[in-house]
Amino acid sequence: MIRLMARSLETGAPMPYSRRYSRVPQRHEGPPSHLTWVLEETGDHQPEHVAPEDQLVIAAWERLKVWLRLRAPESYASLRPGASDHRIERAEQRLGFSLRAPLRALWTLNDGVTGTAAGAFLNGLALMPIETALETREFLADEMPGWGSRWVPFTADTVDEPRTGDFIDCDTGLTGTWARGEEPRMHHTPEGGLTLPGALAHIVEVAMAGTDLSMPSMGGGSRRGPQRA
Repeated sequence: MIRLMARSLETGAPMPYSRRYSRVPQRHEGPPSHLTWVLEETGDHQPEHVAPEDQLVIAAWERLKVWLRLRAPESYASLRPGASDHRIERAEQRLGFSLRAPLRALWTLNDGVTGTAAGAFLNGLALMPIETALETREFLADEMPGWGSRWVPFTADTVDEPRTGDFIDCDTGLTGTWARGEEPRMHHTPEGGLTLPGALAHIVEVAMAGTDLSMPSMGGGSRRGPQRA
């Protein structure tokens, strides 16, 4: 955090985690002289253009990327560039329904990972590229009668031969666990179901604390978080 703030002081570049602030100038007041951290809003900031759920996804993902760069560089290096709006629209045409906004925002930031399990960091899973997610969904829809018509998988244990992972219900926005040959199971918390922004926020919280990344009340065996550096 200090390194990133120092870079903003020296270059005037935007601070990570928020597109709202453009620079953090230093001001000396004294005697004695000291630094005062001041966040200045950009003139073109229009928060109404970004939905609150999207803001949560963006903030959580940016924090995860910083964590990965410092603690799991192999996973960080496996991240693919974000998908264009056109690619996401083509995916929705193939699905026949619209993706939930948080999932759109996530794939816009990073279109999954390269390699096989190199990017396994989300609760021990990897973010799937859009194409892999669609192919996995089509397989599940054909082979598993309990698979919902508007559910989309977005993480997997590996991205070359996915066997288990997480999905999002595009009707409700709630997430759950899928596995080949098993009925899908929803994630549950004391407050109810778990949305994608909530799942990412949980992962960030426990990643920063250096603890187990198992999702709350998932059921079945726990899945470990970032293991490699």
